[in-house]
Amino acid sequence: MRKKTDICQTDCFKLRQYQINAINKIYTALSLKQNVLLKAIMGAGKTVISVCLCQEILKKNPDIKILILAHKQELIQQFEKAFYKFTKIPNNKIGICCSGFKKNNIKKQITIATIQTFINYSKKYIGAGFIIVDECHKINMTEETQYKKVINNLRGKRDKSRLLGITATDFRLDTGFIGGDLCKPGTINLFDKPDYIIGYADLLAENYLVPLKGIVARHDMLAEDLETANRHGDFVLGDIGDIMGRERHIKTTIDAIHQYCSDYKKICVFCCTIEHAEKVWSLIREEAVLIHSQLSQIERANNIRSWMSGRKRIAVSINILVEGFDLPELDCLVFARPTLSPALFLQAVGRVLRIADGKNHGLLVDLTDNTERFGNDLDNIKITVPKAVQDKIDAENSFKKSCPKCQADCHIALKICMKCGYEWPDKEYNEAIALPDMKEVDFTPDPPKWYDVDAMRIVQHYNKKRETMLGRLIFEYGDFFKTKTVSVFFCFPDYYSGYAVEMSKKRWQEFSNDPFPEDVEQFLEKEIFMPVKILLDENKKYPEIIDYEWTPF
Repeated sequence: MRKKTDICQTDCFKLRQYQINAINKIYTALSLKQNVLLKAIMGAGKTVISVCLCQEILKKNPDIKILILAHKQELIQQFEKAFYKFTKIPNNKIGICCSGFKKNNIKKQITIATIQTFINYSKKYIGAGFIIVDECHKINMTEETQYKKVINNLRGKRDKSRLLGITATDFRLDTGFIGGDLCKPGTINLFDKPDYIIGYADLLAENYLVPLKGIVARHDMLAEDLETANRHGDFVLGDIGDIMGRERHIKTTIDAIHQYCSDYKKICVFCCTIEHAEKVWSLIREEAVLIHSQLSQIERANNIRSWMSGRKRIAVSINILVEGFDLPELDCLVFARPTLSPALFLQAVGRVLRIADGKNHGLLVDLTDNTERFGNDLDNIKITVPKAVQDKIDAENSFKKSCPKCQADCHIALKICMKCGYEWPDKEYNEAIALPDMKEVDFTPDPPKWYDVDAMRIVQHYNKKRETMLGRLIFEYGDFFKTKTVSVFFCFPDYYSGYAVEMSKKRWQEFSNDPFPEDVEQFLEKEIFMPVKILLDENKKYPEIIDYEWTPF
């Protein structure tokens, strides 16, 4: 039987099942709290989910005002087309506020706006009951940003308005995660956690994305070069452009294209700067086009057309992969741009995951240390939570190496120790021009696995940071040689409220027939059933329980 909030397939078009699930979950979450976060991998259809959710909200709240905010006019156009294509919402209910389109209509029931344009009209805007922020990892509520000013202004007009943030990457390079407290101290996050996640593994299993194969460089020469690159959050582009534009790295890129990409039809080489891209392109110009911002609009359009039509199979570019450009036929990415940004890495890699006729996988040729830095599980990219003190230590040490003879700190570029005269061997000082060692990498996460539950412990748990008490079930599993544990937590009304308690009540129904406890003391006295098996996803930092198997009665 359908729940009341379930979405009917015929309401807009034939949604995928995971999209229906996402809409239902988000709708429920919005009824319980103000700020809800959807995290979905590229290709999941975040825009489709958003516009169909708007349609459901309008059916139940016919007079509600809806505002959609994004940071680029290409995204505004994408949302506008999605409303026309995937919903039955009349065109005359939708207004655009975007200087790029020379429009500033904020009086319609649904307004789609760039943040840069909307901020100039926000004081005149009547207010919205429902707000969507696309690429919400760009929201910074800690500093006096455009998003902070607009959101505070909107909440001043409608203090109970609901906000949905959608993103593929729920973290910021400068502050850490945008949900919860895994972030830089003092950071103000709108979200407490992702409320619904659509991962790469989910869509791969249903054949909505293709498998990703990797050929990844393993060498020290680039790592040593990058020690000299300045950082302002990410690497300074000019610095890494100079590094990757050196003859040895250009040769590495060309050799990799010839050695690994010959069987691929649509290839993109992701470069650092225009000068870097031009150097790469000059050596493969017979089979490649060049795409960057300093070309005229006609040149750029002609080059893109040559690539998309198949006249040229390689595009050498700087930022086409992170501009929202969508080419499902893209089957090979040559990563020649080092980055410290996991968001940029995911955005770029996600472009080769789309399904297309005749495409059975995407290939990543990573000539940088990006894969080593971020890992090969696309659903659990390694994130470094900023630590100001550690940053200072790292900055001080980034240009140093230790002399093996006298242990003195020396600048990394020195060949001879100024204290004892030790001379580093050439192999540690000069860098080979040849293509570095490459190895294949599997980007497919392990599937969830069933385990027998050997024991269950029922305990109270004290959260030191929040100074609260929770109920905790600890399941023991594994084998004779190594026992592992995984926990399930319950929040009770004595310390918690709202969403946390509602989710705990729902979870409680799986474990007990007794009434939901009011506090931990009652929790410890209740009859709680132990599952015989648990289904675990062990690809993440901590294992996550996906499902349970109970003893049949």
